[in-house]
Amino acid sequence: MRSSESNRAARRQADLLSVQSLAELLRQVATEPDRYLQDTTVQAALRSQGALAKLSLPDRAIVPMSLNHQKRMAEEGLGGYSMLDELRRTARRSLAAAQARTQRGKSDTKPGLLTRVRDLEEQNRLLRQDLFILQRAYDLRCIQARHYAAASGETMKELCRKEQLEIDASFSLRRRPKSDMTVVELEEGRRRVRRSD
Repeated sequence: MRSSESNRAARRQADLLSVQSLAELLRQVATEPDRYLQDTTVQAALRSQGALAKLSLPDRAIVPMSLNHQKRMAEEGLGGYSMLDELRRTARRSLAAAQARTQRGKSDTKPGLLTRVRDLEEQNRLLRQDLFILQRAYDLRCIQARHYAAASGETMKELCRKEQLEIDASFSLRRRPKSDMTVVELEEGRRRVRRSD
C-alpha cells in the first residue's frame, strides 16, 4: 500500500515538474524563437492544447499527459492553466514571426532589404524606448537617494553626493561623441567632474 502511495506521490511531483519545465520552455521559445526554427517537435506541440499536453522531452523533464491532467497540474503548479495556454500562444506567435523574418531575410532583393531595414529601425526604436524608461528610472532613483540622504544628515548627504558623482562620471563617458573622446586617468576624470560641479 505504501509503495503505491509513494509511486503516486513521485508521479505527481514529476507531473508538476513537467508543467513547470514546459512553462519555462515556452518562455524560452517566446524570447529566443530563432533557436527553435528547426525544432519540429516543439513547433508541432505549439499547434494546440492537446498537442502540447502530449509533448515528451525527457531531457527537459517534460512528460506527456492527458490535457485534463495537465490542466489540473497547471492549476496546482502555475496558478492556472490559462497562463500555460497564453505562453503557448505567445511562443507560437513569436516563432511564426521569426520564421517570417527568416524568409524575408533570405531575399537579396530590394523589397527584402527594405523589410530588413524596417525591422532594424523598429528594433532600434524599441531599444531607444527601453533606454528612455531606464534613464527615467535612474533619474528618479538619484532624486530619491538625494532626498533620503538629505533627511539623514550632512554626513550621509555628502556621501550620497560623492557616490552619485562617480556614477555620473561613468555615464558621461558613454555620452561623449567619438571626436571628443580622450583617454584620461580615472582620478583625473573624477577631478574634472568635481570641477564642473
